[in-house]
Amino acid sequence: MVSAFAMVAVNAGIMAPILFVVLLSLIYYMIKYDTKLSECIGMLFIIVEINWFNNLGIQLVAVVLGIIMLLAIFQLNVIKKLNNTKKYILAIGWVIGILALSLYGKLYIINNSSISVLNPKDYLIASSTQDVYDLAELFSENTKKDDVFLADPGSESDAVGWLQVISRRSCYVLWKTTPASKGSIEEWYERYLKVKGISNFDVHKVFNLMNEEGIRYILIDSRQYEKYDESDLFEIYLEAGEDSYRIYKLSTVQ
Repeated sequence: MVSAFAMVAVNAGIMAPILFVVLLSLIYYMIKYDTKLSECIGMLFIIVEINWFNNLGIQLVAVVLGIIMLLAIFQLNVIKKLNNTKKYILAIGWVIGILALSLYGKLYIINNSSISVLNPKDYLIASSTQDVYDLAELFSENTKKDDVFLADPGSESDAVGWLQVISRRSCYVLWKTTPASKGSIEEWYERYLKVKGISNFDVHKVFNLMNEEGIRYILIDSRQYEKYDESDLFEIYLEAGEDSYRIYKLSTVQ
């Protein structure tokens, strides 16, 4: 239970663990006092929680909550009266339902009352957003395979990782992607220290760093457009969709 609480706290922020504690309290009340009201409230609450975590993209938490609820509902009077066969059928149905909920938007979608299995492209778009996917495709088409791009390794967004995956171009350093060998880890950490907090660097410092490392491209989110647009050191290279991200390159006229 402690590990589950920690997982929720890390992935979803402060509100999620508070709600999680409330959920466990309701389940405890259901089991101890076995009232119809607590049963209904508890089941409704966990369904909302599961859907919320699923929408946040934290499918593992949604599945864990579903399993907790499965254990809880076996304590209800209605379930206790069922024979073992019906209990097994109910358990299987509940697990299938939780898995179906957690995989929605990742493995399949529902359009006009029909179910469609996502192809690899649709999966990438659903996971990364249309903007990031389009930008990554453009980046792949307009760069060489050995080109490297720079991005803030401390960014909370997954856009950097998806840009690397979809474009098949390497990012200079990613916090979530660590090498296996000791020597590579040391080099990775040195790179990380060089660019840590790069979003707060002035453009001259970024320019000098990119020149020093031989990098031509940098991924920028919309909050930083102004300072790069105002600088003669950089120019817009690629933009796509709703323009939530752009790729700038070192200017040829300085």
